[in-house]
Amino acid sequence: AKGGEQVQIQLSDKSLSEREDSRPTKPLSTYLPQGITTVWQEVLIPLKDLERFDPSQLAGLTFNFTSTGCYEVFVDDICLKKTANDPTPLTTQPNIQRLNKELQNAMWVWQTNKLFNNLAYREKFFDYCKRLNIQHVYLQLFYDDNLTTLLFADSLKALTSLCYDKGIKIYGLDGSPEWGLYEKHEVPLSIVNLIAQYNASASFKEKLAGAHFDIEPYLLLGFNDPSLKKQIIYENLDLKKKLAELCRQKNLILGLDIPFWYEDPDSTGLAATHTLFNNKEQAASYHMIDMAQHIDIMGYRNFTYGSDGMINKDLNEIIYASGIPGKSIWAGVETITETPGGYTLFTCFGKDELSDFLKQNEKVISRSSRYKGFRLMLFEYNGYIFMGIEQPQKVKRKIRKQNKMAIVEFQNLLAQWQVKADKEHMAVMLNEYLNRNSSEWRVIKKKAKDGLSTVQVIYQPSETNTKLSFQGKSLQRMLEEVYTAAPILLVYPSFKGFAFHCFESLLLLPSE
Repeated sequence: AKGGEQVQIQLSDKSLSEREDSRPTKPLSTYLPQGITTVWQEVLIPLKDLERFDPSQLAGLTFNFTSTGCYEVFVDDICLKKTANDPTPLTTQPNIQRLNKELQNAMWVWQTNKLFNNLAYREKFFDYCKRLNIQHVYLQLFYDDNLTTLLFADSLKALTSLCYDKGIKIYGLDGSPEWGLYEKHEVPLSIVNLIAQYNASASFKEKLAGAHFDIEPYLLLGFNDPSLKKQIIYENLDLKKKLAELCRQKNLILGLDIPFWYEDPDSTGLAATHTLFNNKEQAASYHMIDMAQHIDIMGYRNFTYGSDGMINKDLNEIIYASGIPGKSIWAGVETITETPGGYTLFTCFGKDELSDFLKQNEKVISRSSRYKGFRLMLFEYNGYIFMGIEQPQKVKRKIRKQNKMAIVEFQNLLAQWQVKADKEHMAVMLNEYLNRNSSEWRVIKKKAKDGLSTVQVIYQPSETNTKLSFQGKSLQRMLEEVYTAAPILLVYPSFKGFAFHCFESLLLLPSE
């Protein structure tokens, strides 16, 4: 600091943070009569100065500079005190060497074939495993269309044996949103059987430790309707019950990925996935912890503290699992963000028509995350529902032709629906939404047909989503955050470490 900088300090609790709001304190001169200087000073802010603020739910501290210019102000330790005379606790650096002995970190790997075929790539993999203290790896498997044969078994045995020598356990990985539905349960169950068959012909060092599934049923369009959502959740839990029983029979560890928000309350006041299952009423996340040995919490954040930080997003599941012997939890760490992609958006109908539409198109739309192989999206704005179908960029002519046909068929399906809402006003609302969110949506082309307005767009992740991932940040910065969170989470017996998603994107993080 040069001295004399003018800044307004603002604080937010959990409630304010969720509304992207904060409470201003009194002017800085109230707490620092000499203002900001070039020497360290303690700033004491009485919490009584803040109205309608809950310090036990402290979520954010904002420095609001009130005049234009370039400023640099240094801030050291921040804490809450009972009285002004209490000593300020100083931040201590985490003991990384000690933490590495306690942490059993994990990592997803999707491009398994590169580890099989590329020696240099494999060496990088082992280097990262050593640097990040990786002891568990979820490895994408390959199999034939009939799910009768695990492909590249010899290469898998060689890799798994090498990993065993380095203290790394390998788990077969795969997943799809549709697999949680009754009609698709046979797919993941067959994968468990394939892993068991593979292990039967493998030496001790070559065996897979278990099966790890990334099944995200909330990506199914039917999840947007309360009654369909309830059924989807139940079917998904029933699959996990079948998987748990089969894995026990085959002496395999069952691992599952869970989003952090499953137990967050919805408009009813109950958990968003509150379900009666196995004679227990609770969030789906807790049911899944009951059934699986290994759980990865997808609470992806790139900062440690606050109500929206890494610790708080994972804590509910960690605490719950710590009350059950034999449960192991990993906190997910994301290093990749969604890449820009093309979509064709359609005006559809009013919000009150969504339930009827989904129920009448259950097989084609509601129980799928894709149409003819292309991803679907659905969002609501000002009481209207808009849907989109993926329009991939830079693909081969055959795929482009298939996509064009799928878009036409999807448009025809929507056109058959007798829309009650004002179509013209709906089109206005879609344009308004796109204009207001122009940082995320780049409009390529607009047209109207059969009463439907269609807009071809490029969707790019919002900058607000940068809190989800360490993409663009350094590997060192990521490690600083996880090592800061580690001592707090290691207090709970179920917490085993951090799960990094994924090796392919970790390679892209700069070292410094």
